[in-house]
Amino acid sequence: MSDELIRASAARVVDLLQAGELKPSELVEAAIARIEAVDGHLNALPVRCFDRAREQARAMERDGMRTLLGGVPIAIKDNNDVGGVRTSGGTPNFGERMATHS
Repeated sequence: MSDELIRASAARVVDLLQAGELKPSELVEAAIARIEAVDGHLNALPVRCFDRAREQARAMERDGMRTLLGGVPIAIKDNNDVGGVRTSGGTPNFGERMATHS
């Protein structure tokens, strides 16, 4: 199902989540697998928060959090601060800068 998920529209993924046919953790794992398969050549995601994504997906499943896009993984460019995550802004001068808050 991983290949199907990475090609699905956001609307389709939301429908699957809302119908209970798909769990946020399954989406996270599909996204991680795709990133690991292709990002070596692209280097589009220099900072990866896979453990954090897994934890948040499990929390959503456990707590039953329901929002329209809840459970859909997204990538945040490293020019946007995310608390506790290295945020270089794509500039070597700030390569070790750690955001204190989101």
